[in-house]
Amino acid sequence: MQDGRGSRTLDRVARGEGLREAGMRRAQILIQGIVQGVGFRPFVYGLAKRWGLKGWVLN
Repeated sequence: MQDGRGSRTLDRVARGEGLREAGMRRAQILIQGIVQGVGFRPFVYGLAKRWGLKGWVLN
């Protein structure tokens, strides 16, 4: 994926470029363990929304 300036947008995002100018910080959070039942993802989504966090998740 490229932006209009020809740079690789996804590479820039992965490196966290532009975050400081936008008043944002980058963090990687790893949660490990056995999840029993359902509701973990909605619970974390609610926390992130309450704290104003933005991002993505992988299984």
